[in-house]
Amino acid sequence: ALRYAVGKGMLIVAAAGNSGLAQPGWPARYASQTWANGQIINVVAVDSASKIAAWSNRAGDAMNFTLAAPGASLMSTYKTGYALMSGTSMATPVVSGAAALIRSRW
Repeated sequence: ALRYAVGKGMLIVAAAGNSGLAQPGWPARYASQTWANGQIINVVAVDSASKIAAWSNRAGDAMNFTLAAPGASLMSTYKTGYALMSGTSMATPVVSGAAALIRSRW
């Protein structure tokens, strides 16, 4: 599915994972593959001190295709209300929005 999307010119933004590993998890780790053509972005999360969060997977071999965004204690919708949540999945929408703005410009 990712190869198909890349072939169609899509930009994919994928969370690195929350295991504190040196490498991003899949599918974010596909960002380092040559077939990804620079169209997959690996997202790591930073904490309130702008440091990569201890639980965030790192860039690893996808470092040239990695962006970081706030991912700790962000307010989000949750079930029928709101909750503070943390994770690379919380950082991914921030990167997605920035990527969309950049792509629309260029």
